[in-house]
Amino acid sequence: MPKDKNKEKARLQDLVKVFAKRATKGISCNFLNSTTGQVSPCRYFLENDLRELRVNVDGMPDMSCDISEVSDINTFRNDESCLPRNVVPMLSDSMKSKLIVIQHRDNYILLLEASSEDADTFFTSMRVLRLYCQQQDYVRANGRA
Repeated sequence: MPKDKNKEKARLQDLVKVFAKRATKGISCNFLNSTTGQVSPCRYFLENDLRELRVNVDGMPDMSCDISEVSDINTFRNDESCLPRNVVPMLSDSMKSKLIVIQHRDNYILLLEASSEDADTFFTSMRVLRLYCQQQDYVRANGRA
């Protein structure tokens, strides 16, 4: 069993490393406005320290959030209830498979990845990075154990 666990840990580390390398340069996707249903091209970036996510949508101010403060990251496929109710009717089947839902404070950031595989990579990588950032914040606040 430990062999399988180490293999999975190595796979996750590799997935996150590749994702983070791409995301620090910026990854193109689409932004879904949860009020209007409008889909706009955007790029998201991870800052070099991997602690902040920034989303740049043309014609809008950048949205950014500390990854450790993200309360939830989900996909529509995993949990339909993660979305505000008014958003669900806006989604085509294709959109549902590529939708990422980031909940930060009282806001939702809705991203449509290029493919369902990219959505899965974002979902997994950002959850790992969030856990890492939260652990770092805890260590900083409480000192080393």
